[in-house]
Amino acid sequence: KKLALWQERLRLSDLEWAPLVSKMDHREELYNGEEKLKPMIEGDNPSEKTPHVRNIIFENIESKVSSSIPQPKVTAARQQDEQLAEIIENHLRNELNRMESEKNNDMAERTVPIQGGVLWLTEWDESIRGFGSEGALAVSLIHPKQLAPQPGIYTGLKDMDWVIIKKPTTKATVERVYGVNVRSETESEPEVRSVDSNTINEEALTQYIGFERNKDGGIDRYSWVNDTELEDLDDYQVRRLPKCQICGAI
Repeated sequence: KKLALWQERLRLSDLEWAPLVSKMDHREELYNGEEKLKPMIEGDNPSEKTPHVRNIIFENIESKVSSSIPQPKVTAARQQDEQLAEIIENHLRNELNRMESEKNNDMAERTVPIQGGVLWLTEWDESIRGFGSEGALAVSLIHPKQLAPQPGIYTGLKDMDWVIIKKPTTKATVERVYGVNVRSETESEPEVRSVDSNTINEEALTQYIGFERNKDGGIDRYSWVNDTELEDLDDYQVRRLPKCQICGAI
């Protein structure tokens, strides 16, 4: 029942936002250098192409791309804490390097002028292990076309009861993270990978991740691929301890 509920939500969202997604694709085509000519009058041949493209849009956007990332600055409230503030600054710089901030910033610098904005998904990845620590912060860039918002809500994510993210992934990744065999599944939305990815990749999948506010004020997360459920977590932001299913030991 829950899978059917989320699939219906996805269908309604796609139906509502289809015109905007089409505009996003057209903007990407213009950035990449569209060759098609608009018909001068109605009824003209729309398949005619120009022999030369001066991509003014590409040039204007690329001329404004900046690779600089604001560096963290921590100011100590007391003089004796200045050394601690410096330690925190260094830690934040290390985190920026670990999370490939340069690559994400490079993508955002181009996506924002083309589409008007991007989204940042901040998560806690428990699979990352370090010296004396379990888990680490994970930040990824979400293209606006990967978002399936609740229909009828235009005031922002904070006012939505649920939202869905379309995530391009691979079969091997799904099996490793969720332990679910998806070898027989096929990619449902190849166009989520890029504007010109219309061919299905045998190893690729489109994973859907739904976030929903529950009655207690927390956030539930539900994930699936096609008709296969991957994850159903209530209050997914709550810290959990992994336990053995046989003996119950942590």
